Amino acid sequence: MGVGGHAPDPPGLMSGFDTAAQDPIFWLHHSNIDRLWQAWLRRSGVKGNPSEPDWSRPEWVFGSGSKITRITTRQLLDPTADPLRYRFADMPAVPTPEAEEEWFDERTDPTLALEERPLELVGASEEETPLGPGATTTRVVLGQPAGPSRQRLEESEGVPPGVKVYLRLDNVTGTVVHTSGVVVYVNIPAGGRPADFPDREAGALSMFGVVETSRRDSRHAGTGIGATFDITRVARSLASAGQWDRTKVDVTFVPIADALGRVGRGDVTVGRISVFYA
Repeated sequence: MGVGGHAPDPPGLMSGFDTAAQDPIFWLHHSNIDRLWQAWLRRSGVKGNPSEPDWSRPEWVFGSGSKITRITTRQLLDPTADPLRYRFADMPAVPTPEAEEEWFDERTDPTLALEERPLELVGASEEETPLGPGATTTRVVLGQPAGPSRQRLEESEGVPPGVKVYLRLDNVTGTVVHTSGVVVYVNIPAGGRPADFPDREAGALSMFGVVETSRRDSRHAGTGIGATFDITRVARSLASAGQWDRTKVDVTFVPIADALGRVGRGDVTVGRISVFYA
């Protein structure tokens, strides 16, 4: 999420946990996230909400003083029931075939199947990666998997069907953020401009919450934020061009400039960059 801006002049309300709800856009933003989640749940053949108790049982506390609201995740799973009791205008009470056909069917692409597969770590960075005002690149050395993916990989030089590749970022911490987010790329050629290789983009990492989750208190462990990117399509594209090396992956972070083309100064670091096969 790039809404809200960043330091120094001053940061926008949407850039921090403690002030985000003061911006009207916050409510539109989260309402649309809820709408997208409900649309995804209505799609036939796609899994629903997680069934693990650890996901549905947590209690959330809002407000302060005498005005406290306590609610669990389980109570919010059906927005048409109490206590929410609403339905999005573009979602009829009974899904129609026409509405369902408008969505891309993930079942037609086996590489996007949502079946559960065991993840196997094949490589991780050894040191923290500081994120500066310009592009920052870190190399992750990869080993050979020993699990279910090994046989499929041995039978192919690229990334065969049935194998997925994930990029994981952990312990993204800092006391001052320099940007609203960074775009993450894989295997940009030496001397190349990341913007010239959109097919190698893994995704974007928002700086929202980095400062707050980096402070250790009663609600946060101080370990920062994390993110996982499915880079299977990027890896397959590189493999088809003969540019996917199973022994290493170069990960590049490019800060997103603000509306005036500026990138500030901060101290954000990525604690660990990992690559998994599934």
